[in-house]
Amino acid sequence: MLKLYHILLALTSLVLAAVGVTGCDTGGGADESNLPEGMLLFVALDTTVSDGWRSLRVYKADLRTGRTASLSSPDDPGDDRGPALDAVWSPDGRRVVYQEAVGFDAGHLTVMNADGSGKRTLSDPWEHRASPVWGPDDRTVLYEQRVYAGVPVGLFALDVETAPSSDPVCVLCDPDGPFGADPFVTEGDTLVAVAIAPGSEPGTVVLVSPVSRGPRVGDYDVHLYLVDFRARRVLRRLTTQPLRGHRFAVARGGEAVAMMRLNAPLSESGPTPSALYVTPSLDQAPVRVAGFERGGFGGFRWANDRRHIVLRREVLDGEGYATGDHTVSVIDARDPESGPISLDWAPPSIAAVPDLYVH
Repeated sequence: MLKLYHILLALTSLVLAAVGVTGCDTGGGADESNLPEGMLLFVALDTTVSDGWRSLRVYKADLRTGRTASLSSPDDPGDDRGPALDAVWSPDGRRVVYQEAVGFDAGHLTVMNADGSGKRTLSDPWEHRASPVWGPDDRTVLYEQRVYAGVPVGLFALDVETAPSSDPVCVLCDPDGPFGADPFVTEGDTLVAVAIAPGSEPGTVVLVSPVSRGPRVGDYDVHLYLVDFRARRVLRRLTTQPLRGHRFAVARGGEAVAMMRLNAPLSESGPTPSALYVTPSLDQAPVRVAGFERGGFGGFRWANDRRHIVLRREVLDGEGYATGDHTVSVIDARDPESGPISLDWAPPSIAAVPDLYVH
């Protein structure tokens, strides 16, 4: 999960981005024959307005054609919305929940239909609620909650149907629990956030928790745990051996994990070679599906079909420094030989890892 300062750093870079979204048919440059039929959900700059990072909006686009439509706008009646920061599809593809910024230390969650209608705020705008993910059903959203100045509070669950009148449920914020006062592990000066994804059993989610640092700076050894978010307790550990990587994503169902590994020590300047690995199941060894000599890594996310992975990467200049732009590609985890398929129509101002819903 991205931390607030990471988000702000990304947004600062985005102000310099020259290209955004106009909401028209942008055409497609990818090999459509190897792409699944689906809709890509993403956050990017709206170039029809001149408001810097505050013009970040939610869009959806046909994965094959690139035909794009805006789902959020500052012109909604009675609306004074801030910029969007992250957006995810519901399990049935009918709704979207997204995070909006309110100032620099707060934010709230909003739900809407897949066509952009029916927007409804789910949470108090002055509590920082970030990195939303839908639970095992179509009415629960889990998210990381932080208070002013980014102090971590814990992992919470929210009932989309009854919010904001109903209170969120704290899933992991028990000081005496297995993960301490919040679902994070602190190692030295580094605060490592966990990642969550819907599990295969009703009322459960899969939690990724770092247990130690890996041999490369920036890599961690992690274990996966099955958590009953309604009973607010950890049921069991799913992995017998720790997985190693820099970042992780768990497919819906919890049976497959994607991880980015560094091939060299993490560098604050210049490119860091990296590779994306996938475990087809938790009892199988990770398989390398893509490699990147110039690094420029920005994040990845599984599609709902548990097969395709959306990858967002930074564009680097000739010296290996980030330009503020990003590229988006799709990887078929079952056919790694095909390699990443670049979405040439994707705007370079994409501000978060897109979410793919495959029909």
